[in-house]
Amino acid sequence: MVETIQKELGTFYYSNEKISTKPEEILYLLTFEGKNEMIYEGNLEHDGPNKFPIIDSQGTRFFPEFAGTAKEDGIVSNKEWSVNGSVDTRSGKYVFTGKVTLPEPKLTLIYLVPKKASGLVLKDGDQRYPIK
Repeated sequence: MVETIQKELGTFYYSNEKISTKPEEILYLLTFEGKNEMIYEGNLEHDGPNKFPIIDSQGTRFFPEFAGTAKEDGIVSNKEWSVNGSVDTRSGKYVFTGKVTLPEPKLTLIYLVPKKASGLVLKDGDQRYPIK
C-alpha cells in the first residue's frame, strides 16, 4: 500500500488516497532522478505520466496509477508541484503548453501490474528498459 496526496488541478483542495494491491497484483514504485522542471506540451492527463507505460510480453500496457514525489515519510505527493502555462485548442483538442516544476529532481510513478504479467519493460519513447 502507498499513501498519496494529490493536488486537484484548478483548486486549493488535495485528495488523500491509499493505493493498495489486490491479491493478484504487484505494486511497482519507479523513481526517476533528473531535472526538477519539465517543459511540456500536450494533454497533461493523457500524455503526462502515461507516456511511460509498463508493457508485458503480450503487449498489454499498464499506465501509472499516480505520479508524485516520494517523501521521507513514505507518502507520494504532487501537492508541492507547480504547473504554469496555458491551455489552447488545437484540432478540437485541449493542449497544455507550459512548465511543471517539482520540489526536487525526482519523479515517482506508481503502477499496479498483474502478478501473471511477464517480460515487463518500461517504455520511454522508442526506448525500452527491462524491469526485474
